[in-house]
Amino acid sequence: MSRLPDLVIDSKLETRINQEYTVHVYSDVDPALRSLTVEREERWQQKRSIGRGRFGDVFLEKCVQGIRQGELRAVKRIPRPKKELEYVRELEAIAKFSHSKYVHYFVKSYGWFHAAYDICIAMEYLPLGDLNKYLMESSSPLPEAETGQIVYQILSGISLMHENGYVHRDLKPSNILICSTPPEGWWVKIADFGISKRAENVTLTASTTKGTPGYMAPELQGFLSSKNSSKPSCSVDMWSLGEITFRMLTKKTVFDSPYDLFLYATTQQPLPTAPLVRAKVSEDSIHFIEHCMMVDPDLRFSAQQGLQCSWIMPLIPSSSEASLPDLTR
Repeated sequence: MSRLPDLVIDSKLETRINQEYTVHVYSDVDPALRSLTVEREERWQQKRSIGRGRFGDVFLEKCVQGIRQGELRAVKRIPRPKKELEYVRELEAIAKFSHSKYVHYFVKSYGWFHAAYDICIAMEYLPLGDLNKYLMESSSPLPEAETGQIVYQILSGISLMHENGYVHRDLKPSNILICSTPPEGWWVKIADFGISKRAENVTLTASTTKGTPGYMAPELQGFLSSKNSSKPSCSVDMWSLGEITFRMLTKKTVFDSPYDLFLYATTQQPLPTAPLVRAKVSEDSIHFIEHCMMVDPDLRFSAQQGLQCSWIMPLIPSSSEASLPDLTR
């Protein structure tokens, strides 16, 4: 059997589970004795369900004993596969992007553990929920300036993913979690690496063509010739971001049906930007969406090109400005 990656092994939590609590056991160095370790325990109690998706359910838990007593966390429970390596891609990506230099852009994981029938991933809890819920509850589209702030943060995150050889492949508003909103300022984080993969390992087959309809690039839906669709790349994330941006600005989908997307992908029709024009958004924002949603994956903006485009560049804070609100106080 193949060995699990070190990132996955090192992030596994020593765990005991009973009917009332999930107990994690940690070995710490005793500061008085230095060379000896002492064990400490944390007890977590499940409170309620806070989300359900295609890849697992998410529950809210509270620490009722230990140094984090009173803190809350989210725990994603994924049905345990027959082969352990089937869930490695998600655990590896979550562990990788929980490093301190990435946590401004990705939901932080505290580790993972086995339950009787599930793989459980412990994550930070963000009580404001996700961008999809926010947009659904909003009576109007987001202002362009606020949309740009969110897009800048998502671009920064996926740029880091792509630089490290990962493709998310399921970007959508429900996978963008909210840390803060105006008047504090927008701060969002990317979540759910359920179908993320290393870019060099992504090849279209029946088992890899996954994602969420409405946000999937045409090559992932079989609408392009084989020369443009056999090896999907980081560009699939940029297509999804174009759709997310369009919906934030208009509260509408880019295409009314899969057939409309098919026609766009196969007949050289222009992107339907009329809703953007009616929303009176800038030409720069329309230009950004058009370049994220080019039919040919090779012609789409990369994340770095998106960060350097005329719409996003003015939104990037200078080194003397705080790029994200301080929620630690």
